[in-house]
Amino acid sequence: MLESVEHKVFDLRANVKAHKKMAEFLDEKVLALLPANNPETLRLYFETQNHLLINMLRCALIDHVSVYAFNYNWHDTLTDDLFIKKDELYRNIIAVKLNQRVKYGEMKFSLNVRNTSNEQMVVYAEHIQQKNKDPSLPQLFEARHPLTRLQPGKYIKIDNISIAIGRSEEESSQFKAIASIYYSPPEEKELDVLTIKKVMVGFKTYGNASVYSICHRGFTYITNNLKEYIEEFGKISEKKHSPDKLVIELLRENVYKVIFIDMLLCFTQMIGYQIYINNPKIKAVSTHHNFKNNRDSFIIIHDENAIDLVIVAMKKLHADIVEILKKIKTETE
Repeated sequence: MLESVEHKVFDLRANVKAHKKMAEFLDEKVLALLPANNPETLRLYFETQNHLLINMLRCALIDHVSVYAFNYNWHDTLTDDLFIKKDELYRNIIAVKLNQRVKYGEMKFSLNVRNTSNEQMVVYAEHIQQKNKDPSLPQLFEARHPLTRLQPGKYIKIDNISIAIGRSEEESSQFKAIASIYYSPPEEKELDVLTIKKVMVGFKTYGNASVYSICHRGFTYITNNLKEYIEEFGKISEKKHSPDKLVIELLRENVYKVIFIDMLLCFTQMIGYQIYINNPKIKAVSTHHNFKNNRDSFIIIHDENAIDLVIVAMKKLHADIVEILKKIKTETE
């Protein structure tokens, strides 16, 4: 399935120094303005029948990678500068990209700045200070990330900045894990269900996390969901108690409707496609989402063994993603 992996690290300082027209202007102060971490790119090239699985991996990279970010109540901001917009300052602070290689635990931070000059000053992320600072820790964020401008003689004070963990689907500006995404879907001539399709998905990092870490966090979100629903089906077969996130309806003879509670349509499309690949002679399989609640989706299957087909498809997808992660780890670490 995963045919090849292309991993590159972009050395910002080396590239800037190699630029002839810029070389004469370079000094240590200029180089200090560059981000401390080098961004990386990863491209994954697939040859697969289930291109919807690859699209699900793309969605996971965009929306489902858990990351650390600053967080606080912007109403607690203290300032005597009438030009400071507290909500705008909040958005700039939570957008600071934190080093994802650090375990933050209960770390607390503060911002306490007074402009003692006669000119307007720029407040940068470097003005955010860690309380009870641990000198053994690496750099936690990019120091030169601009936050706001402060008028002469004015101050800003925020005393309760903490660390939150979340995913981009919750708040994209705060929990954005990747700088950009690449996606090359199959060509139209390859869209027949049973043909092998060539698909590429990739991304560029901010340099604050390894490419494997990002893939692991995003793809594990999918495998955990698959595992959870497989266990839900197990509740039915064991007849111990009713499943919490599944509803199975018999529409007519051998036609089943399997409703996945709190599962996006792209998940069920991936599963439905895999069912057809595994069983090309099946009478019918289709996927839909609940128009009243877009978080729920369902599969309609015309087969007497419909439930077993869903479980087999989910187990196959789970195994495929685990193998993809193993190969990414081997190729990038």
